[in-house]
Amino acid sequence: MYNKHTFTDDSIKCVDNYDEFSKTYEETSAALGFTLPKYVADVVHSEVPKEMFEDPNSILVDVAAGTGLIADGLRQHGFTGVMDGLDGSLEMMVKAEEKGHYRSLIKHILLPGTQMPVMDNHYDILTCVAALSTGHIQSEMLPDMLRTVKRGGHMIFTVRDNLTARDYVAKLKDQVKSMEADNQWTQLSMSRAEQYSVNCATSKDPTGKSDIDDGPMYSLVYHFTKN
Repeated sequence: MYNKHTFTDDSIKCVDNYDEFSKTYEETSAALGFTLPKYVADVVHSEVPKEMFEDPNSILVDVAAGTGLIADGLRQHGFTGVMDGLDGSLEMMVKAEEKGHYRSLIKHILLPGTQMPVMDNHYDILTCVAALSTGHIQSEMLPDMLRTVKRGGHMIFTVRDNLTARDYVAKLKDQVKSMEADNQWTQLSMSRAEQYSVNCATSKDPTGKSDIDDGPMYSLVYHFTKN
């Protein structure tokens, strides 16, 4: 059952669960209609300036890279730049490394009060797909993610938008507005996309612990450029 592995209020326990989940992650995700990585790869391809996307010297960091699904999509679109990946789960990164998309893979759990082991103003593009949500990465980590992006660089991230994430999304939106007010970044787009064709947590079962299907699960997809 999918949420056995993902529905938790403990980020460290969540990472431990992904170590176990890595064995069947892509198969389970495909069965649930997990199309969000492809959608985000399409956004990067269509909205990042062509000269940056097609530049082999462009550098991208994939935060919460998992098994490398976003990298799969970007390579299919012809991205030839350098990609680094960062994830808390060693076993997920083992799967990602097998694909050969990444220059390096960094094991790190994003927790409030910590900093990613990445240089300031280093990346042209940052992606973070399906990781900003309850029990995963907290929204107060957005400034640290942005810290690693070059001025004029692009940051594309998603947040799960359903009943169980309502409070989380409200907090994230406050963080986004605060960073805009501080002139840290400028929003280029925001869309709502299907994350899963199956809703893993529903109004009938907000804990996400049963197999009730109440239609698709959605995410908000944000695209910012760093000021």
